[in-house]
Amino acid sequence: MAVFVKRVTVMVAQQPGAAMSLWGATSHIPWFNPREMRDDTVMRLSTGRDVLCNAFLSHVADRLQHPATGGHWLVTGQRGGGKSYFLRLIQAHIQQRYTQQVRFVLLPEEHQNIAAPHELLQEIMRMRHVDQGDVGQPSAWRVADRALAWQEAKSQLLASLSEPLLIVGIENFDELLAQAFTSDEDQSLLRSLLSHESNILFLATSVSGTFDENYHKRLFKQFEAHELLGWTPKEHRIYLQNRAQLVGKIATPRQLARVEAYSRYTGGNPRVAAVLAGAIIDEQEVLIAAADIHATLDKMSEYYRALLQRVPANSKKILDALIRGGEPCSQSELANRLNAKQSDIARAVAWLHDYGYIAVQAIKGSKEKPYIMADRLFAQFYRMRYLQPGQQTQLAILAEFLTDALEIREKFSFAEKYFHKGQTPEAHVMLTLALQDHHIDMERLPEVYRSTEQLMQVVGGIFYEGPASEIEAFEKLLTDYDTDEKFRAAYQRAYEVLKACNRFGDDVPGQQLAELTDGSLSLSPVNKLMVLKASLTEKFSRFQWCELIKCFQEEVEKFNELRVEQPRDIATLEARHNLGKHFPLAPSYEHLAAFAMPDRLESHPLIKLEKSVQLSICALVHRLNQVQIPEAESVLSTINKIAKQLIEQKQYLTLSTALAEVVAISKPALNECVVLIDCIEWLAIASRKQDKPIDAIALHSEALALSRQQNATGHIAYNIGQIAWINSTQGLTTEALALHREALAHRQTVANEQQIAWTLGQIARLTLQKQDLAAAWQALAETKSLSPAKQHEAFQQLGDAISDISRDKGLTTAFAIANQLLAELPDHYAAPYEPFIRALWIDMVAMQTDRQLLRDLTAELVPIYGANLQPLADLLAQWLDFLDVPDAQRDDYLSRLNPDLASTLKALGEFT
Repeated sequence: MAVFVKRVTVMVAQQPGAAMSLWGATSHIPWFNPREMRDDTVMRLSTGRDVLCNAFLSHVADRLQHPATGGHWLVTGQRGGGKSYFLRLIQAHIQQRYTQQVRFVLLPEEHQNIAAPHELLQEIMRMRHVDQGDVGQPSAWRVADRALAWQEAKSQLLASLSEPLLIVGIENFDELLAQAFTSDEDQSLLRSLLSHESNILFLATSVSGTFDENYHKRLFKQFEAHELLGWTPKEHRIYLQNRAQLVGKIATPRQLARVEAYSRYTGGNPRVAAVLAGAIIDEQEVLIAAADIHATLDKMSEYYRALLQRVPANSKKILDALIRGGEPCSQSELANRLNAKQSDIARAVAWLHDYGYIAVQAIKGSKEKPYIMADRLFAQFYRMRYLQPGQQTQLAILAEFLTDALEIREKFSFAEKYFHKGQTPEAHVMLTLALQDHHIDMERLPEVYRSTEQLMQVVGGIFYEGPASEIEAFEKLLTDYDTDEKFRAAYQRAYEVLKACNRFGDDVPGQQLAELTDGSLSLSPVNKLMVLKASLTEKFSRFQWCELIKCFQEEVEKFNELRVEQPRDIATLEARHNLGKHFPLAPSYEHLAAFAMPDRLESHPLIKLEKSVQLSICALVHRLNQVQIPEAESVLSTINKIAKQLIEQKQYLTLSTALAEVVAISKPALNECVVLIDCIEWLAIASRKQDKPIDAIALHSEALALSRQQNATGHIAYNIGQIAWINSTQGLTTEALALHREALAHRQTVANEQQIAWTLGQIARLTLQKQDLAAAWQALAETKSLSPAKQHEAFQQLGDAISDISRDKGLTTAFAIANQLLAELPDHYAAPYEPFIRALWIDMVAMQTDRQLLRDLTAELVPIYGANLQPLADLLAQWLDFLDVPDAQRDDYLSRLNPDLASTLKALGEFT
């Protein structure tokens, strides 16, 4: 982690054209300036100091009851360890408990006007009346008799005391001694005061208490030493909760979950903890916290530089290696960093440990005891001053904390906010931290993807959540990347990011999954892009990752086998794969159109059919734009298959709209392709179904012209026949007959028996209407060379004629002709006659012939053909009864019949 923090800050420093953070180095630190806090605030935020505070207050109570000399306190602790806060805490408690008996005087934090012993006493007297505007005297240029000045000041101080006990709070006491009590004589004066005045009690603070520990010095053992220990994780939690309550909030479980990272970063330093608390409970912007840390370090620069100067040369190398290479670090690793032996560095390491620069960090469950910097602010100071000076954002200093304190989604949220505000360096820090969380190695990303703008897309992809529907998810990708260029760019980015991602360890590397996905011959480009993007998301599990790799490996093995068995097919697949890499949208839309096609058993296929045809049109457009004619033909063939299903679903208007667009974009590029003829023919059928005969004839004529150009005999025959059919429906019998006879010649050329039968049947039908039954039988004579089934189909067309005659000439005429037709059937065709009669009835029912006419004709079957046709006559009669039942009641009607009969009637009902 620490190594990463170093890398993060270096990379941030390299970002071009960025400005410094908006927060200046002198930013105010409101939550850790105890002198500006109200007493009740100081007491409410007090954390981890109750035992020491109560001990001092008990000491004060004893002094009041039993006046005595001595017993002065020296509180020590690291910079930012809470020494100033402790003085304020004691001051607040004293003022609350002892309004008359005790006076607490807190001297300024720094002692700029105290250069001689007596000036300390003058400052104490001044601070007793500071609320009256007393600013005191500047330090004397020269003091002729320091002892005399001391005695005079001492007398004045003692004379001014009106309370039984005066407590003097003094910060940085060691610096005061070095500044004002420079000789043994000076220190003897102070010792005398400390030893003989029972109504004065000093409460001093210092980073160290060495001045009190030297036997040969005058102040030896004049103070009781008490150390302020760093906060534990539990105390960090308590502080967060108190801090939240103070601003009217309740620390949430998510915020309290950050305590571990919080306490690790602060190293137990209360000042750093106070600065970061606002960011943790979302009361303060993270950037402000970073600026406050910088301000704290600026203020303490001289102190830390002095600390650094005291370190011996070899120990300084150890310290630099520890911070520069990252914490925590074992002694053996430190030796490796310095290219030395452990025995070589042992003494230098021991010096740092003995003097409190470094500390051992126990790791649960490990025998190893690596070292960390004991003073976390010192570590941050060193990084800021010597490792990454001139940072473009102060946020980098919090990288170590933010790595663990924020979840990856929170980091991205911060990055989005900073990016949109134009705070690019800050956004870059958060993005880099998010990448680390997701185990994406920034250094393995191509340079083009390392800009903040690109990283926004990279990290944003981790949280990609497409629509729940697969088809909608695919479609969204194609909408987001709607040109081949955009798609290729998005694909390449996802591919490179996955290559650099080792979310689940080296045994399942992202590079392997990326390369297997990219090399797949089975998946379309959009499917591959979905895999690449999904593999990077938070929700994608290790199991899914491994399963994908397994599937792709099995695919590779299978295609290797097929390369031997079917080399040409595999070569075609590979060519399509390579073409798809350059032009990904067309094959993607083709894949999506196929994916959208409904299953055979689907109850509501219409929506999917409409979607499929829309997607296929997109694919066709892209194929034509790239002048990929064979591929465009393949797409158009797919569209024709969808057209057939839409006709079956009676979606004529939908089909007309879609195919009109298809035909328009396909001409003239596909004018020489048969599939375009098919498409125009489907469009003609849709027009005919919408009762638009003129449009239908125009479309069939267009298809006929293209058919003649391509010498497509089957299509020539079909379109002539369809024009003939439409003419017949418009009463143009003569024209229709001529066209059917022309179509018949072409059908005989291609030997399409089914179409020959239909055409002969239509000729016979029109002949019956125009002439008589004898002429119709003559027209049907040619069907005798066809198979029995095709004879039935040809004869069936006469049902159209009966239906037309019943409408044009009346039911009586229609009955007479139909009855004659049934009577003469044995004269022209061989038995059995049931298939002829069944086919005829089906056609007449489909043409909505009058039901009574059908019943009368049914009644004639047994008299004409004998008792053998009684079962068929009964069935046809029952069918007609069934057709008279309202649709809503038909299921109930069938349920009361014999199951076999019910099934037969239901099947016959489909012809209506």
